[in-house]
Amino acid sequence: MAALKMSSVLFALSLLIVARSEEDSNLHFINVQPGGERHLLSRYLGPFECTFSYVAQGGTNEQWSFDLTADHDGKVYTCSIGRPSGTSYLVFSEFKVEVHGADLLDAEIYKNGGEKLSREEYELDKDSNSVSSAPDGFESQVTRIHVLAKGVKTEL
Repeated sequence: MAALKMSSVLFALSLLIVARSEEDSNLHFINVQPGGERHLLSRYLGPFECTFSYVAQGGTNEQWSFDLTADHDGKVYTCSIGRPSGTSYLVFSEFKVEVHGADLLDAEIYKNGGEKLSREEYELDKDSNSVSSAPDGFESQVTRIHVLAKGVKTEL
């Protein structure tokens, strides 16, 4: 339990460090659409790419933010996707966020009411640099996804 709390604190601290020291930001607004079809959206910030795919039903289109940030030297990136109001009326059957050009470190996912999704509701796969809804445990609510990644060092 203490390790879980420490991990959460370190993740939040990393997000603050990137937000406070960011030189680059790539904020976009997207329409998250119901209809039961798979949607795929990608954003780039330098060598960093973040891709969000989802299937949702119910309600109407919702405006969400899709924000990429980097610290001043490109060592830490964040990808944040979410409903600015913190409430979504859509029912998600699945979601996935993948990063390229950086190594996935951690993710935090929230549902209505500002509650974090339980660990049983999503899968964090560092080998494939992705976080996605768990096939059997996901309870269909997502309002915000934060992904933290470490820049990949390239040698000349």
